[in-house]
Amino acid sequence: MKRIMLLGCPCSGKSTLAKVLSSKLDIPVFHLDMIFHIEPGEIKKKSFYTQQKEYIDSHEHWIIDGDFRRTESFELRMKHSDTIIIYELPKRLIYWRFLKRFLRDYGKSRPDMPDSRTETFKTAWVLLKFIVGYTNEIAWQKISANGSHARVITIKSTHDEERFLSSLNS
Repeated sequence: MKRIMLLGCPCSGKSTLAKVLSSKLDIPVFHLDMIFHIEPGEIKKKSFYTQQKEYIDSHEHWIIDGDFRRTESFELRMKHSDTIIIYELPKRLIYWRFLKRFLRDYGKSRPDMPDSRTETFKTAWVLLKFIVGYTNEIAWQKISANGSHARVITIKSTHDEERFLSSLNS
């Protein structure tokens, strides 16, 4: 595992896992939210793609944290990944993690976000609406269609997370 792509619903645990993996494997993390949420509204698609390509090209090892499965950069990340970790957690657990994160981070900026973006009721509402409609269907279609050469690890529960992390110690 030297080039890791983390996928899944917001609040599933991607950023937390990225931090743990980075520490255990000594691999830098690139949080896509850091570039996507630089300014209010969406950044230009070309800039979003270009920044990821530059990062991938300039780093031999990386963990890229962020789903963004509807962007053309998804294929770029997938093509260069040797490991894809995809969260498939139950929605009830996602909602619980969303609530905990909101209460912890309200009025603050998270470490995986630009300093200029703080958690507010508005940002939480937008995120919650996105979570309600979120599925991994598009990601799975793209992984299947491209015959990904990467090892795919699916995390469906907190037990799966624990088992995966303990396997790294072996």
